[in-house]
Amino acid sequence: MKTEKLVSLVCAAVIICGPSASANDECDVFVSGPGVGADVQAAIDAANPGQTLCLDGAFSSVSIIIPASKVGLTLTSVDKNNPALLSNDVSDAGLLRNITGIDLENGAEGVTISNLRIEVISFAVQGLGSTSNITVMNNETIGAIIANTDGAPDEGWMVQKNKIQTDFVGVSGLNAKNMIVKDNEISFLPEIFGSERNFLAGVYFNFFNSFGDPGAATLEVSGNKAMDNVVSNTLTDSRPKIGVFVDNSAFAGFESADIAIEDINVQRNIISGVDVGLQVIMVGGSGDPSSVAQTTDFDALRNEINCDASSLNSAGIRLEGGDRGFVDDVQLINNKINGCDADLVEAGNVSGVRVLGNAAKTAGVTGMNNAVMSDTATADAIVE
Repeated sequence: MKTEKLVSLVCAAVIICGPSASANDECDVFVSGPGVGADVQAAIDAANPGQTLCLDGAFSSVSIIIPASKVGLTLTSVDKNNPALLSNDVSDAGLLRNITGIDLENGAEGVTISNLRIEVISFAVQGLGSTSNITVMNNETIGAIIANTDGAPDEGWMVQKNKIQTDFVGVSGLNAKNMIVKDNEISFLPEIFGSERNFLAGVYFNFFNSFGDPGAATLEVSGNKAMDNVVSNTLTDSRPKIGVFVDNSAFAGFESADIAIEDINVQRNIISGVDVGLQVIMVGGSGDPSSVAQTTDFDALRNEINCDASSLNSAGIRLEGGDRGFVDDVQLINNKINGCDADLVEAGNVSGVRVLGNAAKTAGVTGMNNAVMSDTATADAIVE
């Protein structure tokens, strides 16, 4: 039988091999714990592309890599109601700074990671290089889900229905296109790594460049959506806490390229206990004065934002452009903003903001470039 033959490759490393009486019908390979990450890695290495690997029990010392050759691989649990546990058991949390539960190798495509509990503190799942059509769904994680960490483009990630605890970002798309972040529950953990974590964000769409000056090119982040997520915070430390954050700050210093972050849709999210609900910052580069960074076609629709009452200078929505960074063509429609010092803060090069039908109950602090989005708005208002 196909299942028995495949599992025999890893029988020495796991307690139970072969079909399980409680297994779901979609499984091709079973790996049963207790065990260690190397047991899971052996099963992945032996599997064929497109197969489904089902885990049962707990696995420690986890640092798994899914190779690019395993196109269409699925990693899940035998029992979706009792997810397998993947964890790091290093006693000193500081040592976990760069440890990831599951890495997707450069070129990985069509991989699904679902119905697992991943406890690694740092990154639960991350892409290493350019990956595409990745699904991360129905997991519980202590650690972020990061579409990319090195600046290469990613496309078509779906991050959905996960419960995420994080001390940095919940879900991040660096240089991502057509990424959907939907129906996740994201909550913030206390600071673990000292001053290295300088802010918290539930969802983070960012242009990031670690491979040097790209020259006179146009680099694009586009088509990303953050929808129906719940982002909550109960922490009182000093780090800025942001619900959804869009920026190009990692681009500053490169010489010639233009940056375009466009077609970003943020809707029906519930964001609580934050300093800023939605924040867009485009600072521009510091090299060739002809290069620009621009966010266009940013839509925030039907979000509910509840600021932290103890926060100073909090804002429901903050838009900021730098010397060569621009924010333009923004729609803010039918959002509810409560308890913030300002409804809408604009700074620097911001233009073409359409405000319609928002309900805002804020302190309306002066001196913050505050553009009031009242609960009586019945017509378009252009704020520039």
